[in-house]
Amino acid sequence: MTPQTLNQPASNSLERKPLLLLVEDHDDLRAELAFQLRYHRMDVMEAADAAGSDRQLSAQLPDIIVLDINLPDRSGYTIASELKQRHPQVGIIMLTARAELDDRVLGFEVGADVYLVKPVDFRELHACIKSLLARLSLGDKQAEWAFSESSRLLRAPDHTTLELTTLEALTFKTMLQSRGSVCPRETLHEVLGFSGLDLNDIRLNTLISRLRRRLVQFNPELRIVTWRNKGYAYVGPPVMVGN
Repeated sequence: MTPQTLNQPASNSLERKPLLLLVEDHDDLRAELAFQLRYHRMDVMEAADAAGSDRQLSAQLPDIIVLDINLPDRSGYTIASELKQRHPQVGIIMLTARAELDDRVLGFEVGADVYLVKPVDFRELHACIKSLLARLSLGDKQAEWAFSESSRLLRAPDHTTLELTTLEALTFKTMLQSRGSVCPRETLHEVLGFSGLDLNDIRLNTLISRLRRRLVQFNPELRIVTWRNKGYAYVGPPVMVGN
């Protein structure tokens, strides 16, 4: 990539392309992702470590940073935390091999808007980037996700909606109340009116599987993860619950 690509003023184009900073220490993966992103009409800055990320950020702020956690000189968690404090308008997508729930929760706590686990299909990454760009461009108030208990409608920042069934709505609302932490299976059984019988445990598993699939199909950012032998956790963007 030539320096002219990065430094071209936005005014030279009728429509400014999104600017991304890709921070990844695996050279082949970084090169492949950068190629794909540029192919999809995005400008990309690259860094192989935290020092390189600092240099790029001091030169120009991106719209979104796609950030690995395991970097050789500084943790991606630290980069995300510092970036969110200094430049809260920059979107953060963590792309990492760390798949444990504790890692995901910490990622959201330090400022990640999206948390993706490697290996990831580029189509999913691209969908997350487009969704996050739309949310960032709408502004804080308009960009909120919202869920209506009465209509059972989940509304995205772009005002598209997903209607949940009664049981899906109860399950989703209950997990939203403990966003980022484990919602015990016993709590869901109680809310849904299920007993602790094995048959009803199968019903809960089926319900969660269907809800997880519908949410991800609606928007890849909407994630439910399983905490083995304990319960489930919603780890997507914040959702405002109303009547």
